[in-house]
Amino acid sequence: MARALHEFGSGKGDMPPDLGDLLVRLGLISPEQAEEVAKAQGEGGRPYGEVAVELGLISAQDLRQLMAARRAQAGTLDHSLFHQDIVVAHRPRSSHAEDFRSLRNALSLRWFKHSEGARSLAIISANRKEGRSTCAANLAVCFAQIGLRTLLVDADMRSPRQHELFGVNDRVGLASYLKGLSGDSAYPNIGDPATLSVLPVGDAPADTHELLLGPPLVELIGAAEKNCDVILFDTPAACESNDYQTIASACGGALVVTRAGESRVRPTARLINDCEDLGIKVVGATMMAD
Repeated sequence: MARALHEFGSGKGDMPPDLGDLLVRLGLISPEQAEEVAKAQGEGGRPYGEVAVELGLISAQDLRQLMAARRAQAGTLDHSLFHQDIVVAHRPRSSHAEDFRSLRNALSLRWFKHSEGARSLAIISANRKEGRSTCAANLAVCFAQIGLRTLLVDADMRSPRQHELFGVNDRVGLASYLKGLSGDSAYPNIGDPATLSVLPVGDAPADTHELLLGPPLVELIGAAEKNCDVILFDTPAACESNDYQTIASACGGALVVTRAGESRVRPTARLINDCEDLGIKVVGATMMAD
């Protein structure tokens, strides 16, 4: 197992593959056994590693060592702490996960690889509870899963959620960076992310709009674009403030998120019109399922 882990960790900057694929690649299980584990997971999507141990295909010690290696290669993010709403990590074979992968592919063609696109994109919505934060989190993981260096910035200083979705410490984050209270050393993942980095809000002040209007936001995007392939910004709902406009303007483009049974046509149409008036390109729109 030690030799297998050494081989796994030798590819600098490579995204850790799905656990089943990794076990096959390391020769710990066969492709047929990998399918056996996947079927045994059932509808509830039980943890792949635990099922493999229960079936006697790998030992508990093998699983602990393997997960430790995956966490080390993925940087500070511990996949076991990811919220269940990040379906592309917990239920990669589900229809919802496939929808996010399809959205990722469309955004790659329409924005990130397009001649008129950029590396930054704001995720916006007209109202709360439309799934904006969940969409941003799943998209970030999707882009990282294909080896793109991805930075997810939680810029919703009114109702931040990314630290909860990814299980990261939110003591220091975007707010401190914009206020200039911390040096670059507090943000190692911005300078050289392995594949997926999450920058939480941190200690947000009351004057969030003034903070976002300052030059540090543009400087942050500029610095990140030198080292990242994809930068996604989770923003506050338009009904709460105009902060999303400042963020989307800095990014140049935006993805509109709606939810079946929750979104209303007029607020969403107003949101899109406001973006167009400000010169913000609306790259597309997606509807989150209930």
